Parts: sequence; structure tokens; C-alpha cells
Amino acid sequence: MEICLHFLAEAWVLRQVSKLGESSITFVMDLCHDDGRTVAVATMVVVCVTVDGFGKRPLPRVVREALAPFVCTPEQARARLE
Repeated sequence: MEICLHFLAEAWVLRQVSKLGESSITFVMDLCHDDGRTVAVATMVVVCVTVDGFGKRPLPRVVREALAPFVCTPEQARARLE
């Protein structure tokens, strides 16, 4: 079944942290119709890099500690809405 969003339609995004790597954070986002049906799913990986040369570096401890309580699978995040 095809689910569409039309211009000016109400929608919302369910975003969760699905993984904390050594130098990266993986986010999963569900774009949902206002009735709760998922229209699209996207994954975004953000990598912590150095200013000079853009080499990978470990996530700062403060970032890791702030996000750690929110790490969950997409299924766990969706279940919280039910």
C-alpha cells in the first residue's frame, strides 16, 4: 500500500539515537503521516572529526554521556508511541 504526504499535510518525525560508536552517532528518523503511518525512514550518521584535516576523533565524553540514555532500536522507539 502506498502512503503519500501531500503539500501542507501534517506530519511528524520520530527520531532516535540507534547507535553510539567510538567517533560517530547513528540516528534513525521515521517520517510519519498525522495518523501515525510511516511514510519514509532515513538513517543519518554523524562523525566527530578534527578541525585540521577532518580526521576521525572520539566523541567527547559529555556528548556520549548525554546521549547514552536515549540509545534504542527503531522498534523500541516505535513501541513507546503505542
